[in-house]
Amino acid sequence: MGRPGVPARFVKANCGTAQTLEPVSPIGYSSVDRDTRAVQLHACLTPSPFSLSPWQSVKIVVKVFGCTLALCLVIIFARGIWGTLHHLPWASHADLGPAGDNVVKTLACFLVLWDELRRHRIPWRSLGAWRVEPITLFAPFFLLVLGVVTLITDVDNWLKAALPPPAWITQAFSQLHDLASHPISGPLALVVIAPLTEELIFRGLILRGLLARTNPRRAIVISALLFALIHVNPWQFPTAFVAGLVLGWAYFRTGSLTLCMAGHALHNSIWLLGTGLPFVIRGFNSTPPAGTVDFQPWWFDLTGVVLILVGTAWFLRCAPPLAKPTEPPPIPAPVAAAPAT
Repeated sequence: MGRPGVPARFVKANCGTAQTLEPVSPIGYSSVDRDTRAVQLHACLTPSPFSLSPWQSVKIVVKVFGCTLALCLVIIFARGIWGTLHHLPWASHADLGPAGDNVVKTLACFLVLWDELRRHRIPWRSLGAWRVEPITLFAPFFLLVLGVVTLITDVDNWLKAALPPPAWITQAFSQLHDLASHPISGPLALVVIAPLTEELIFRGLILRGLLARTNPRRAIVISALLFALIHVNPWQFPTAFVAGLVLGWAYFRTGSLTLCMAGHALHNSIWLLGTGLPFVIRGFNSTPPAGTVDFQPWWFDLTGVVLILVGTAWFLRCAPPLAKPTEPPPIPAPVAAAPAT
């Protein structure tokens, strides 16, 4: 049922039953045409109770950056004082390590989420569904993610060959992949913390809000660009952007944050655990000599293409169709104010 005093604008089928949806909140709309394309969501994802413009989405990412930086400075300052008072040499180091990064990133993301949800006066459950319907969507989506990782790894190889990253960037981002030095905090950051916090921010908040304001393709691309930018590392941009497109499309088709988090965790797990596989594929999980780059064999790239095609076709076959919104009723003309007596 719609809210009191507001007509229900959209009708969809959910599990074979006609159901009236609550209309999209008019927050931020400036056009009479509310761009009904934005509500062509899967039946499990009802129209968003809030909307975001691209500029508002950028400001959310800036807030995440700012909050993360502020928390880092506070922790480093507090740790430095504690180390000075207790004569602990390790406490004077500015590097927080993966464990500290986990704490900072989690706090920053949840602080920003809490602030945005409070400002829009919406509950946490409005960010998306935690269920996956049908449950069989996991299998084709995992195939799709495996294929994407297979291909994008070789794109990453070509990028590093054309523009070798500086040593300090390689060293800074290698800590999370060093299982020997960080056997718990490294996997925790990549496989648990990153999927949880980033999916809540970029799919649950940003993409959810953009879908209520603009058409799905534009919303998915914008959210993927912002998702790539927040990773800071320019050499990681293509990988993060493609992952953002795939995860955004899955969220648009299913409305499920759980599916996106699982796909995100699988994506990061492959990058993290690739070197531990019982076989070695050149360019994928091999360790080339310093200053050189290996490229994947053609048959491995072809395998990635096949996985993407099969996974996408299977996913589309399993995923329920997009809901088709009805035409909204005409906007009534403003009522003239009664003359004062």
